[in-house]
Amino acid sequence: MGLNIYKQFLDQKVRSLSEEIDKLCERRRQQGKAPSFGKYYHPAIAVSCCTSSSVGKIGKGVACEPRISVYHCKIANLLKRKLGNVIGGKSTKTNCCYPIGQCAEPHAANNYLKVINPYINPETDLFFSTPYRPRTKGPIKVFKVFPYCENCRSTFLNCR
Repeated sequence: MGLNIYKQFLDQKVRSLSEEIDKLCERRRQQGKAPSFGKYYHPAIAVSCCTSSSVGKIGKGVACEPRISVYHCKIANLLKRKLGNVIGGKSTKTNCCYPIGQCAEPHAANNYLKVINPYINPETDLFFSTPYRPRTKGPIKVFKVFPYCENCRSTFLNCR
């Protein structure tokens, strides 16, 4: 199965996730409730991931505040090794403006390891969807696509 097949499957899943997030956030906003994702009603980016041996079982992630306590040790160690700093800090190996671990990709990889399979190698085994921005849907029902950041491209082999 080629990378394009995984991409198509995962893109379908992340679009569904983005729709769910959009509906949840709109309900919360209409009810006057507090934002769901830190100080925002919507997360900045949503992605999904899977491995070649477990298509159908996906990890989901949204960009949010990086906390080392929530990360599986494999993800925390991978991020430190590839990016040269701890979760929440700035990378010493890339010029990326985002804090390490804030992106949706490490959150999705973390979810996959914790919920589906802790024995994979997250650096090489995970395939990621296209990153979508749920809060940009608007009336034409299209979510804005974002490129992978330099931190994610440097950390995960299949984020390219």
